[in-house]
Amino acid sequence: MTGALELVALAAVAAACHVSATSGRPVAGRPSFNYGNAKIAVALPPQATFVAVPEGEAGWASVQSNGWIRTKVGWWRARGTVRVSGRRLDAAAPPLRADVGPLSSASGGTFVPSLLYFPSAGCWRLTATAGGARLVAVVRVVKR
Repeated sequence: MTGALELVALAAVAAACHVSATSGRPVAGRPSFNYGNAKIAVALPPQATFVAVPEGEAGWASVQSNGWIRTKVGWWRARGTVRVSGRRLDAAAPPLRADVGPLSSASGGTFVPSLLYFPSAGCWRLTATAGGARLVAVVRVVKR
């Protein structure tokens, strides 16, 4: 019965969390960055929902041994250093922890990699800044 209760709880969180629409193409020639503007953009998962799976399984996010949820996220910025913060919207929780790396290159161009650590599942507001630009995205984080 616990599984059914978990599904009901996840459905309630999903209904209450108004996630950011990810269908846009804010950066010309960079379709993987699906949310943002001409100065800062991010590559979010479908429906802006990070589904966390046990560590070692393939997925957008993984549940760490300490219970935190870790995901890799790529950012694009016109200039400046990317900084990311986040807070849970639907319940009290410690803030998001973000480890943002240096500018990297791949076959599709440059990007800024990051690891985001969510202390719990739920509805989260991410705020990113770089070079005077600001981007706010609302994402859903769920455990499978």
